[in-house]
Amino acid sequence: MQKNFNILIMKKFIGICIVFLGAIIINANENKKAIKLRSFIDTLKTSKIDTLKTSKLDSIAITKKEENKVSVESLSNEKTTKVSWYGGKFHGRKTASGETYNMNKLSAANKNLPFGTKVKITNLANNKSVVVTINDRGPFVKSRDFDLSKAAFNEIASHDSGVLKVKYEVMN
Repeated sequence: MQKNFNILIMKKFIGICIVFLGAIIINANENKKAIKLRSFIDTLKTSKIDTLKTSKLDSIAITKKEENKVSVESLSNEKTTKVSWYGGKFHGRKTASGETYNMNKLSAANKNLPFGTKVKITNLANNKSVVVTINDRGPFVKSRDFDLSKAAFNEIASHDSGVLKVKYEVMN
């Protein structure tokens, strides 16, 4: 009886730890923290637990693989958002990074990512993708995370579309 109670307590503790780690990873801004947490989660992959139901917490999937084994799947940094494009009156002007904006190159504006960061943007409607380089700041609309150059937007949709729902993944 005591052994079963201890197993139940251990299962609950591990479940709470995994959820807690998930919350930290989701909010981790520094690569060092994320790397340490990933190695701890890799250790959890081989942990033996009697039962654990499948659950999902943003970028962490905890799945019962086989009897007494748990798998913690990849920590994807893929997210969804809306994007728009910009060109016209900004073409030929200086961007926040100091380079000249060229609406015919595959670039994008983002409020937080470092300049030079490569991001893969995928249109959810047609699954077309483009890799852009962050070279400017914006957009300054709450519901959007990226302003794509006209060329980048045209790679995944017609520029007449205006705003797209996409998934994105930071490449570097």
